Amino acid sequence: MLPQRMKEWEPKIKEMIPSYGESLMENPELLHEIQTSTSETLGLSKKKS
Repeated sequence: MLPQRMKEWEPKIKEMIPSYGESLMENPELLHEIQTSTSETLGLSKKKS
């Protein structure tokens, strides 16, 4: 059942996990975007003075 529903679920999965189905090694811009977002969400970003 799961393989048949993947096409239906894929847009929501990509919304939740922007890198789903993407190679971060081949897309450094996406990698940077995800790292920045994750750091901000976790409160790991350096504060600008």
